Amino acid sequence: MIVYLCLSFLIAFLISYYFQGKIISFLNQRNIVDRVDERKLRKPPKPRMGGIGLFLGFVIGVYVTLFIFANIYIKPNFINFNFESLNLFFLSVFIVFLIGLIDDVIGLNAFQKLPFEILAGTIMYFNGWLIKFISLPFPPYNLVLNDFISYLVTVLWIVGITNALNLIDGIDGLAGGITFFSLISFATIEIILGKPEYLILIIPMVGAVLGFLKYNLFPAKIYLGDSGSLTIGFFLSILSLKISIKASFGISFLIPIVILFIPIFDTTLAFFRRLIKGKNPFSADNEHIHHKLLKKGYSEKKVFIILMILDFIFSALGVLSIFVKKQFRISFLLILLVISFFMIVYLKYVDLNFIKRGLSKNRKTYD
Repeated sequence: MIVYLCLSFLIAFLISYYFQGKIISFLNQRNIVDRVDERKLRKPPKPRMGGIGLFLGFVIGVYVTLFIFANIYIKPNFINFNFESLNLFFLSVFIVFLIGLIDDVIGLNAFQKLPFEILAGTIMYFNGWLIKFISLPFPPYNLVLNDFISYLVTVLWIVGITNALNLIDGIDGLAGGITFFSLISFATIEIILGKPEYLILIIPMVGAVLGFLKYNLFPAKIYLGDSGSLTIGFFLSILSLKISIKASFGISFLIPIVILFIPIFDTTLAFFRRLIKGKNPFSADNEHIHHKLLKKGYSEKKVFIILMILDFIFSALGVLSIFVKKQFRISFLLILLVISFFMIVYLKYVDLNFIKRGLSKNRKTYD
């Protein structure tokens, strides 16, 4: 299995790395560069569509390695996949990649991409990648869902995480770095739980992401584009379904929520922030976490380092959460809420002075 995983990693990395260079050269020669919107930083335009090399590296890394091993060993005992299920998985990934690529080329709004994301999520639901229950920090602890609610929650999770990685892709290396730590965390959990069959998907994606990051770290030569950010977001969303099912029944979604805390936190804030302001919750703005840190005077490189350190901490906590006993789960969630509160205050999403002035004014009126 170690030989298999090393081979799949190497193939994915080399394919992704090779095609990134070719794509950069091709797009620069034709002056096909990133579009500017309110969410993006004001920097010299660079090519996007880094997702092409990443997608090719991932797919080729998986299938070529499977082909090599299937012909040498017939069928290795650690490959427990139903190949029809694997093909449906890649069909759904391809749908998300393709709609992201179309957006990179001609531009699409969120509502135009949404039906295709739902379609991909629906395929995965009927392919057996679904949420059957929701863990609660209080009795009855585990809420079993009927088929309809299960479908809605599953698709909502998939679409939400898919777009969370897209929204946070705002500075060089950020989305790729978060993906890297998330994948390593999921791989570690697979090994700890002794059920490593999904490593044959995780490891080649790690290789593909690293092949892309070589060109995306500051100063970036190419951006993921929607073809990349939607693809890795979708991959993480459906991978988290299987990882959570493998974990102890009572802590299922605590694990992916902690590991993916930064993109989930950022997307949740963005959604409600825009609603409160009376704006379209899917519109672009410059109030994401990385924007707030930049406004505090940090350089882009320092913002990247800060968020990577935070993401590493949350990823480590996510791995440790598989050992959390039932009686401590609510404490674990309270810690996350406290961290969220301090982040909201520090980044000035909530003006405490304004609240204090309001309370003082109300007190004087009462007097």
